[in-house]
Amino acid sequence: MLKNTLLVLFFLLVGCTQYSIRNIDKPPPEDYQMWKKSNKSQLDVKKALLECGAIAPSTLGWPYRKAYEKTGVIEEDEQFNHGFLVDKCMIKAGFIQQNTNWTLNEACTDTRYRNYPACQPNAVIPSPSVERRINSWYCKVKSDYNYCLTHALAPKLCSREKTKNPPPECLADD
Repeated sequence: MLKNTLLVLFFLLVGCTQYSIRNIDKPPPEDYQMWKKSNKSQLDVKKALLECGAIAPSTLGWPYRKAYEKTGVIEEDEQFNHGFLVDKCMIKAGFIQQNTNWTLNEACTDTRYRNYPACQPNAVIPSPSVERRINSWYCKVKSDYNYCLTHALAPKLCSREKTKNPPPECLADD
């Protein structure tokens, strides 16, 4: 019995990433906290993610697949491909992804993903777009009350007051 318990414990510890071992008592980072670029704030990272087409600056703790469905991206393969395109856009824009188990290149060589359009050498990688950010599902839900009522994951949480004060990543640049 002790031998089996030790074996299970060993596999659990070996299977954990370096990040999770050092931070086992902390929640995982938000998506935008995984990206860095010199002289860029977290707000800049959130904007860049949305400009690259991310469904939201972070998907931690909420059903992002449902959000994809609200935007018409239904199939799981399409959702993964979209995520890869966002990551490639961020890299193309000079951001570096940190604290991740594997790189995008490693993901694209994985048999599950290597045939995705985003993983092909001739993939068309989007460039960041302020218009894409402002018109994103996330920003429209946060800034347009009627849109929120019809497209939010939880329409009961929509309020005119909240949509009058959208988060800064959803505001046009000065």
